[in-house]
Amino acid sequence: MSASPEEFLRHFSASEPVLRRYVIAHVPDFHQAQDVMQEISLVLWKKFDQFREGENFAAWALGVARNEVLHARRAVARDRMLLSEDVSARLDERLRELAPALDRRRMYLRHCLDRLPEHVRRLVKMKYAGRVTIAELAEVAERSANAVRILLHRARRALAKCLDDAVRGGADSAAGELKVE
Repeated sequence: MSASPEEFLRHFSASEPVLRRYVIAHVPDFHQAQDVMQEISLVLWKKFDQFREGENFAAWALGVARNEVLHARRAVARDRMLLSEDVSARLDERLRELAPALDRRRMYLRHCLDRLPEHVRRLVKMKYAGRVTIAELAEVAERSANAVRILLHRARRALAKCLDDAVRGGADSAAGELKVE
């Protein structure tokens, strides 16, 4: 098979959430997990010509990810926070079992985020995707830090309730804007 960038991106994009969950479950440091994900994507691209169309790309990519995680674990073997091989294998199995449910929850969460008022959604995204401090958010929102903390707390509560409702009744069970303030 010729390694076309479009085919690789199609397969990689579909499998990336599973790979990311796998790496995060096995690499406790966020920055190291990001580095491992980058290394995995490079190795997958370099070896993409070995992948046979029709096979399960995610399973193949998880094999590559497993090797890269092991390589990263060896590099920090002095760290006492690493999981044993047995625990790591059990975690792998459990992660594979949970993957479909986690994908559905992520879809429901996106739906619930879309239901937040725009100004609240923007603050939530800034806080959790951009790793912005409360003080920085307060400046952007032109509110006190305490008011932003309360707003984020209410947004988390509204998202949790929306997510619970969606899981129980499906993403289409809830409509309209979430009440936060």
